[in-house]
Order: sequence, then structure tokens, then C-alpha cells
Amino acid sequence: MAHAQRLGAGSASDTLIANEPLDLTGLIIRPSDLASEKPIGNNYVIATAVGGFTGLPTIEGFTDGKNWKVIRKGNQLLLSTQGGIILILR
Repeated sequence: MAHAQRLGAGSASDTLIANEPLDLTGLIIRPSDLASEKPIGNNYVIATAVGGFTGLPTIEGFTDGKNWKVIRKGNQLLLSTQGGIILILR
């Protein structure tokens, strides 16, 4: 069973919490209002699932120019602009 948790007035986002594995296949993550289209942060925990996740959601509708992606980190699902660097040493 999954439920949404409002984290409070000072929190960056709400979180979906599941007490079992959560299948994200076919899920679309999109902002719910104009303020959400341009989030001020770069990393948000958007879901936790005791049994982990299967499938990956798609992302659409963010207009802030950042490259948003979904990252699975253990039992957490993050919405992030976190990137990486590849170094080639010769």
C-alpha cells in the first residue's frame, strides 16, 4: 500500500511512501502547477519503497532549463539534476 506524505510548510517536496515494492512502469512525473515547473533545488526525494522499485517513470513539463532525471538510490527515488564528469587521462 502506498500513500503520499505532506512534509510540511518548510519542506521542498511531498513524498510517496510504499510499504512494499513499487512498480513505476508507465508513471509520468510532471509539475502540478506553475511554481513547480521551475523548482529552486536540484535534488528531491519523491518516493520511498520498502521493497525497492521496478521500472522507471518518464519526466515532462519542467521549464527551468535544467536536465531533470530520475535516480534510484537504494529504496529512494530522487528527482535530480545531478550530473557527472568523465575524465580521460592519458
